[in-house]
Parts: sequence; structure tokens; C-alpha cells
Amino acid sequence: MPLMMDGDDGPEDVAPAEKKGKEVMTTTNGVQVQASAPSAPSTSSLKQPSILDLPPELRHITEGLYSVGKLLGRETEKCWKDMQDLTEDLARMTPGASTTNGVHGHMNNGASSSTSVDQSKKLKILEFAQSHRDMFTKLLVIWKWTPKNDALRRLIDLWAWILESDEHPNQAAWWIGQQRYNSDRWKEPNPDIRTALEVLSTGKASWLPDFGFIPPEPMTPEDILKLLRRTNTDLSIRINLHEDLPRTLRTYSIKNGRVTFNIPGEFELDVSVQDDNHESPFYFIDLRFTFTPQIEIPDGRFLAGLEPEMNSLLASSGLVGCYEYLHNFCLTLKIQTLKRQAVQLAMDTYANALRVEMVRRMLIVQYWIESPGSKNWFEIGVSSSQPSKKRWFKRDPEPPALTIRWMRNSKEVQTVQDLHIDWSSLSMERILQRIISSHICHIFERILSHLESEIPVGSTLASKLCLDDADASNSYLRVTLAKQSNAVELVIEPITGRFAFKPPSIESTRIEAELNNDPNPCEHAAEKIKRLLALSLRSHDEKQAVQFGWEIALHLRIRSEDLHKAFNAKKILQSTFFRVPSWTSKWMVALVIDLAGESWWAVEIDEWITGGSIRKVMKMLSRRPGSTSAPVDQSFLRQLESEIVAAIGTAVCERHLRDRDVPHEWSNQEAVTNNGRYMADMLCIRASRLLAKIVPTVQLPADLRHAVLRLSHVGFVTRQGKLYHVFQACLRTNAGAHLGRIRAAPDRRVHFDQNGGFKTWVRCPFAESCVDALLERLASIYRLRVLVDALRDRGICRPSEISLSSVAFTYNKVRSLKATIRLPDHKSGKIALELDPKNPQYRLRPLLTESLNNPAIPPTRSLPLFTQNLLSTSPLTRAFGLIESIVSEPPFTMFPPPTFESRSETWHRIVYSPPNPTCSFDVCLRVHDNRTVWHIADNITKKSDDRPPYERDTPPLGTNPARQFIRDECLATALRLLWRARADGWEGINSGIIAPVSSIEAALIRLDEVVRGCRQEIGSTTTTESNTVQQASRSRPTSSSQQPQLHQQQHLRPPQLANQQVPRPGQNMNRSNMQQRPNIQNRLGFAPNQGMQQGRAPQAQMQGSRHNQKPPPEVITLD
Repeated sequence: MPLMMDGDDGPEDVAPAEKKGKEVMTTTNGVQVQASAPSAPSTSSLKQPSILDLPPELRHITEGLYSVGKLLGRETEKCWKDMQDLTEDLARMTPGASTTNGVHGHMNNGASSSTSVDQSKKLKILEFAQSHRDMFTKLLVIWKWTPKNDALRRLIDLWAWILESDEHPNQAAWWIGQQRYNSDRWKEPNPDIRTALEVLSTGKASWLPDFGFIPPEPMTPEDILKLLRRTNTDLSIRINLHEDLPRTLRTYSIKNGRVTFNIPGEFELDVSVQDDNHESPFYFIDLRFTFTPQIEIPDGRFLAGLEPEMNSLLASSGLVGCYEYLHNFCLTLKIQTLKRQAVQLAMDTYANALRVEMVRRMLIVQYWIESPGSKNWFEIGVSSSQPSKKRWFKRDPEPPALTIRWMRNSKEVQTVQDLHIDWSSLSMERILQRIISSHICHIFERILSHLESEIPVGSTLASKLCLDDADASNSYLRVTLAKQSNAVELVIEPITGRFAFKPPSIESTRIEAELNNDPNPCEHAAEKIKRLLALSLRSHDEKQAVQFGWEIALHLRIRSEDLHKAFNAKKILQSTFFRVPSWTSKWMVALVIDLAGESWWAVEIDEWITGGSIRKVMKMLSRRPGSTSAPVDQSFLRQLESEIVAAIGTAVCERHLRDRDVPHEWSNQEAVTNNGRYMADMLCIRASRLLAKIVPTVQLPADLRHAVLRLSHVGFVTRQGKLYHVFQACLRTNAGAHLGRIRAAPDRRVHFDQNGGFKTWVRCPFAESCVDALLERLASIYRLRVLVDALRDRGICRPSEISLSSVAFTYNKVRSLKATIRLPDHKSGKIALELDPKNPQYRLRPLLTESLNNPAIPPTRSLPLFTQNLLSTSPLTRAFGLIESIVSEPPFTMFPPPTFESRSETWHRIVYSPPNPTCSFDVCLRVHDNRTVWHIADNITKKSDDRPPYERDTPPLGTNPARQFIRDECLATALRLLWRARADGWEGINSGIIAPVSSIEAALIRLDEVVRGCRQEIGSTTTTESNTVQQASRSRPTSSSQQPQLHQQQHLRPPQLANQQVPRPGQNMNRSNMQQRPNIQNRLGFAPNQGMQQGRAPQAQMQGSRHNQKPPPEVITLD
């Protein structure tokens, strides 16, 4: 509120004329002053008012003032809490409990009980509402007063200033009186110069009285010695006979006229007596403290004050009272000494680590003041009831003694007596060291107990605890995981109590900070130590893996539950997933660290980027073979990668076999690699079950039906940044030594032993199954074996080159011929036959090749059939060549050679056309009397449509009658004679000739001679007739649906096995309606020759296309 200055009038008392030239100013105290306006300078000589002339600012009173908002908030909070309590009380108020059988007793009425409870509830609600309503009413009144807050505050400040001003005179009067009282001590009396001059000049004052004192005579040494001996005797008699000394004063010595009481670790007291009266008191002579650091009692004021006090105690309480006084004094002095040492340590060595306090006669020292959690301190004080194990006199009370009380983590330690503190040699630093050492030992023991309680069976976690009760810096806890090099030492800094790890690292710094900020580090230190060891091991292994070329998968999002379930671990400390750049699938390398140490796993995941879920895991060797403590270095990772690649390859193969329902089992056997020998897992597969997809088991040789194929991973190669598995398949059989030449074949893909067994190596892309490639390889080996067996059975196995891709051999005893069979390397390939163009059988190469690739015939039958046909057709084709070569000799140069048509390797047709005699013959391979023979049949006996065009009947043209073909009588007679002849192993059968394979050449030459010997004269008639026949053949095309028919005769059958289904000679193998090949046969390469070109001999060309040829009958009859 505005105030008026003394001597000023109010604004209403100032004349208008006086107001014009002045300006009114208001200070912060509300005082208004007048200042001259700058526009009207004053003409008077008075000093202008200034802001410096104002009175001082009023002191604002803040004591006892509270915020209304805070008051409302607290009251609201209190109301809310009371309402919650009321709700809980109302919930607990239930009607009286019923009896055991659930029926209310006769003295208890359920309705009345419920009513009383309801009344109580209503009463509590009303009391709650009334009390808080009154409080909020008061708050409302206070709230309405808040608009007057500013004026009321100024009034309070003014009232305080008035009270303070009224007190100033009283304070001034008191101060003046105090100054007069204090000045009295500085007043000096008037000097007595007269007395001073007389004393200084004469040595005495005449007005002083003289008492006539006679000084004693000085004592001689003999008198002194006599006095001391008598005093010693008096003291001995007095103490032994008249004094009842307590136990603490029974250690004494008497000499030099005094008795010295020695209290060990405290003090030595010298007293004496004046006479031999046992009732006379002792008097004090000297006092010495015997504890260290030793305190010297100086002569002067302290000793002058101590001596009368001691003599008074000796006179009143005797030696017991004097001992109690000095004992308590010594205890207090020891506490003060320890306090002084503690303060010195707090300012020096233990700066910012100690807090020293004195509470009466008790010293409190708190250490590790910056550590979080509960506090640690110890108290040194005086205990008046110290127990004693030895008590000589039970009536003697125990004297007070110094004791220590240790509070560790705010809990009293009961074994504090084990510290064995020496109170006679006081050293606060030594006490601190012992207490801190014991505390550190306790922490390490608790951490060690937590570590040992969680160590499972087979764990590689090892710990070593080194404790030193005297020096805490020598105590440490050493923990190792997996290997000795992966170790950490946990130490505790004695002064600050902070944890530290040795050796320091980035991981240890973070763990140290967590431990030092943990309120309860003992409970969590074990987990953090294990995590630090795992981090250290993981950091080292990751560094080595990155240097090795692996990449850390940083974006995997695999749940912790999936990790524990996949790796079958209760607790995983650390895990890392690595990607190998040369791997192109969803396989990774996982490093898992738990209490059992580090373990390496091959992991297959669902999603390449984020991981998804884990599909399959396989544990690898934790260490290289033969070593359990090998470090993780480049050589170890190289060996580990080999093991992981091998495990992945075999796992994928096993999955493939399981999907195909191929039985298999694991076998641990010794494997040999470039890195040495070690035990490896092999897949044992029964060869018959694997080959059953392509060859029925019943068709397999006996040695293969029960043979076991052992599949093992022997290495990997990298081509163009991609990795490929290399598998070795080993199969042992007893096939015999006839495969010796195969064993000597220079093929790196397979190696045969002397018993017919083999080892083969297949390669497949990473993480892909090698079963298909192995099956192809087995099919190639099987085809090679079947082919070699077939050649051996025919007695023509003189191979010059044998490998999985080709077999070159010679045959034909008469003329050494060479043939090469190229076996396919892939499932879509075909078997190829290579013959020398000069070979007579070169004309049959397409037919022989097609028979090799016939999908309807298994290799066990097609290859032997091929060798049979190869040997059977050799003399036949040689005869064809000889017949063709006759035209080059006179007189046959003017006649064309016959035409040879080969519809299959077992069915051929010889056609003589004009100017040769018109005739044709079919040469077919048959079985007669269990031997293979060639059957030469005359086509004149067949239907017209089954004959060549020159021998067919002419159909009617217009009104002309049909003309029947009539063979020349000369030729017919010659042939009838030939059909009844026999020579060179062949024989006629009325309609043809049967010749063994070795005699077919002679039979065909004889037939050719007969036909050429009956040639017709060249003339116009013959020419005209020949032209007429040719025109008829052109006008009447041959129907592809007509089949040649021969007379059926007995005792002949095709030269195949009894249960074999062979296509009829000339049957088209490339028709569109041919049954498709099975998948397994596709792998074996037994495929028909798609689009195969028909081969032609150098001298003669094969007439017609095999697609338009008709097969002969399956069985013919010979008479």
C-alpha cells in the first residue's frame, strides 16, 4: 500500500500552482516523492530529491507463507486416499459368518446383522463426507481471500518493519551495557610505586608481617635413599595388606618410592604415600600413555589441572576411582586419536571416499560413500559390558572397552571380532584395510557362490578366488570360459569400492559401468561376468571369422525362444550368425556361446535376409579333431568350414533320400582327406534300393543286390565364386577280377579295385543333393559293367580304351574290326556308336545305335542283344559288300547292283531290278534248334502288296484286266534247285535258305550267282516290259499299313530271351505314338535316336525310309 513520507502532505493538500512544476514518483515501498519537472527548472537553492535519498527496501516476510495451490493439491490427494481407504473398509464389512453347516444359529439373525452392517457403512460414509466438507469449506474461505493477497502481504511487511524498529532502542541499550562490561578487563589499577621501590631496593617491605618460618635442613643422599626405601616398604605393606586392588591394577611395580600400575595398551600410573598410615590417601606423581601412537603429556597447564583432579580422586575413591577415571579418559583419547587419523585419511588417501562423524563418544566412519545401494560404515565406541571368556574374579565387573560395530550394506556383521583389531596400536588406515578387505572377500565369495550354483554338468566355466585379509588390492576373482586365454580378473578398488576387470577392453568398460551403478552388484555380478566372457570370446571369434572372409549377418530377426529350442540350450550367453560369400543358399554358420563353451553350428533358415525361423541345425566339432584346446584361428576356421560344408552336403543328401523313401543309415568310419585322417559320418545306402528306380532288383547281379554304398563328403571346390560339394561313393562287391581292365582305365571319376568294387567322385552345387548325380554315375558304371560283361560273354572283349564315357573294342576273328561306344554323361544323352567308314557294318550304324537307346529294353538285355546283333550282322554286311563289288568287274559292269534295304538289324531285303532278273529276298535273323540262324526267304510267295514294286501284280486300268506278275521260268527253275541245295553249312528249305551266322556270307554269294546267271537278254521287249512295270509301280503307291505276310512254320522263334519283348524287325521306333521314356531311363541315357539319319555304305545306298517299311512276321516255318 502506498505510504507517505514524513513532512509531506497528501495530494489533496498541494495547491494546483505548486503541482505544475513537479513530478510525483512512487518507490517500490509505495512511497511517493516529488521531482522537478525537466521543463520547469527550479529557481530555489534547495537540493533536488534523488533516488539515493529513499529509505531502504522493506524486507519481505516469507516465513510461514504457503501456496494456496499446493494446499488444495494436498487436500485433494488426502481426500482421494481417504476415499480409497473407505472403499476398502466398506468391502471388508460383511455380515456375520455362518455356522459350520451353513445355517445361522438361533442367536444370530441374518437380517439384523445385514442391517447393522449397512448402518455402519452409512455412518462411515457420512463421517468421511462431513470431515472433508468442512475442510473444503475452509479452503473456500481462504480462496476468497486470495484477491486481497497483495495488500495483505504489504501490510504484513509493514507490521514486521514496525516491530523491528521498536526493538532497535532496546538492542542499542543492551549493546552499550555489554561494551562497558567487556571494557573492565582492559582496565589497569593505579601503580604502587612506593612499594615497588622499597622491594626492589631492600628486598623486603617493612609493613608486611613476618611469620618466623624456619626452613628445613637440606637432605643428604643417604637420607634420600633411606627415605625411598622406607617409602617402598610402606607402599608394599599398604598394597599387599590393606588395599583390595581390582584385576586391572594387579600388574604393578614398586621402586624409587613410588608404585607404578601398568595397564597394558593404555597407560602407566605412578602414585605414592606420605606416611605409613594405611588410611592416608595416595597422591599422584606421574602418568604415561602406553598405546601407540604415543602421546606425551607436556608440563604445563594440562598437568597442573590433572594433578589436583587425580589427588582428589585418590583421596575420595582411592585407586579404583582413579583407574576408572583414567581408563575412561584413555578410551576417549583413543577415539579422538582415531578420529584425527580418519580425518587425515579423508583429506589425503581416501579423499571423497570417507565420511567421518562423531556422535558423543562414538566415532562413525562411512566408506565407499559414492557406491550406490545400501551404505557401509563402522562405529567405534565404548562398551560397558564387554564379555570375557576368562574372568579370574567373578565379583569384578568388566571394565569399559573399545568395541567396533560394522554395518555392511546396512546390516550388522556378527563376525566383526574376527578382524582382531589391536587397540594398543591405533591405526585407522589398518582398520580400514582390514574391514574393506573383509568386505571385498565377502563380495567375491558371494559372486563365486552364484557362479558355482549355476554351473551345469560339462561346463567349461572355471573360477579361482585369491583372498588377502591384510591387503585388499591382492584379492581378485579369476574366471575362465572355454579356454585359459579367455579369462578375466575381477578386482575391487579398495578406496572407492568400484569394480574393475583385467585386462581392460571395450566390453569390460561397459560391464564395469553397469556393475558400479548396480545397487546390488553381488546378485548380478555372476551374470555380468559370464556375459563379459561370452562377449570377449565372441569378439575374438568374430574378428577371426571376418578376417577369414565370412560376413556377420546383422539383420537377422530370430526370436530368443527359437534359438533356445533350436540349439537345445537352456541359456545362451551370446550368438552370432555368419554368411559365407561362396554359399548360395539359406545355410549359415552360427556361433553359440553358453556355459559349456563355444560351439559352431550349421543353420538352415527360412528367409535369407531376416532369418525367419530356423529349419535345421547341426552341431559341428567345437575343436579340430584330436585337439580340445586349439585356438580359433585361420586354420581352425578352414577346418571348420570343411566340416560344415560336409555336414550340409550329407544332410541335404539324407533329406533327399528320405523324401524318396530310400532306406539309409549313418555310420561313423575313418575318412581320409588332404588334412589327414579323422572319424567322419557316412551315409550307408543299399545299392539295390537306390538303383531300383532304373533297374529292377531281380535284374541286378547277385553281388549288387546286397552291396552297400557308402557316401561321404571328401571336400569342396570353388568355381567362379560358387562352391561345389565333392562326394565319394564307395561300393565293395565280389564281382571278380574280370573287370581288371576297367580298373586300369584312366578315368579320374571312378576307380575300380581288383574285386570289382569301385570308388567314384561326384560334384554338385552347394546345398544341393548329389543323389541324382550319383544315380547317373551309378547308371554309367552299371551300363559300363553290363557292356563289359556282354563283351566278355561273347568272347570279343579286347578293349583298347575303357572309361565311363566310352568303350573301344575289336571283334570279328576273320577280320579285326574296331567299334567305339560313347556312353552319355547326363540323363538326356544317348549312347552313340562309332564305326570306321570302311567297316562293312557302317551301313547298320543307325540301326545298331537305335537298338542301344531303345527305352523299352533294359540295359541288361539291350547291351547283350547289341553284341549279338553286332556279331551276327558282321558276315552279312561283309557279303553285301562283296556283292556290290562284283559290278566293278567285267562282264557285270553294265548291270546295276542289287538294292539292300535294312529295316532293322535283324531284317534285310535284297531287291534285283531290271535289267537284272526281277526278284527280291528277305534275310531275317531267327532261332532254329536253339541256335541263331539267318533265314533267306523268297518274296514271290508273299502277297503282291508285300513285294517290291517290280514284283507286284498290275491292277486293272479301265477295261483292261489285271495283270499278274510272272517270274522268268529260268530264274524260277534255278531258284527251285537252289532251295533244295546244301553247301558250306547252309541248306535250302524249299522256299528259302537257312544259314548259320558263319555261313550267311557264302549263302548270299551263292544266291547272287544264281540270280545273275539267269539274267535276261537286253532287248526292246524286255525294256518295254520293264518300263510298263515301272509305270505301274509309280501309279500304285505302297500302303504303309500293309504288312508283309509269310507262311507260318514251326520250330522258329526270334533270337531274344524267352521273356523279352523285342519290337518286330522294321518296326518304326520314332513314331509319334511311341511310349515316352521313364524318368530313370532318361538318366541312364537309353533313349531312342530322335531324328536319326539313315546310314549309307560307300558303294551302295540304302533304299527307302525306315518310317515307311513294314516289319516281317514274328515267326516263319521252314520245311
